Amino acid sequence: MDTLSAKGLLTIFGPTNEAFLELFDQLDSFHSLADFNTEEEIRLSGKILTYHFIDGYKITSSNLSNISKLIIF
Repeated sequence: MDTLSAKGLLTIFGPTNEAFLELFDQLDSFHSLADFNTEEEIRLSGKILTYHFIDGYKITSSNLSNISKLIIF
């Protein structure tokens, strides 16, 4: 994950347990993170989690309000 090793600002949006439970409700054969157990599935879960990182920005909870999308150009 090059994103995590980059120097400089990085914002991480950590999924909540509830978010993971909602995801698992939509996936037929996955009921927990432990079900991502093949190399391909582990790479896929890492790819999914990289969508929760924004490189080059420092965003804190005080910068956010009740928004559903954050668009960075």
